[in-house]
Amino acid sequence: MGSAIGGGDFTEHALIPQAVQAFVAGKSFDLKNPQSVRPWIHVQDQVAGLMCLAEALYERGPKLAPTYNFAAKDTSTVGEVAQALAVAWGENARVNLGEGSKSSLSVHANLDSKLAQSDLNWKVQRNLTDALKETIHWYKEFYSSRTSATL
Repeated sequence: MGSAIGGGDFTEHALIPQAVQAFVAGKSFDLKNPQSVRPWIHVQDQVAGLMCLAEALYERGPKLAPTYNFAAKDTSTVGEVAQALAVAWGENARVNLGEGSKSSLSVHANLDSKLAQSDLNWKVQRNLTDALKETIHWYKEFYSSRTSATL
């Protein structure tokens, strides 16, 4: 599976939760490795793929391929995603791309989802821009419904 994005992720070192925390606090989000590349995909698209697989297993039994990839076709850098998050957040959200370290460049291979598309009739429903907007909308709703005493 590709790098999943979506609301509700509060993983300490994940890109989106870190960006959101900075935006909520009115701080600049400083990136360490903006040139790292990932195949970003909304978690609901991955779940839809798993549901297609479950349905196919139920209907056809274990005669399916041994593995399926549920990933977006295209990749984007961490810096591109962080900048898109800031645009989606609005309200003076800032991203500092920094220099990054060439030695820490991380490129996640493109995952080929053709088998899942042809065998399970699955495809990604959201482009990256829409997935990021949905994600930011979730976090804004979450933080707006909380009082400062509970944060």
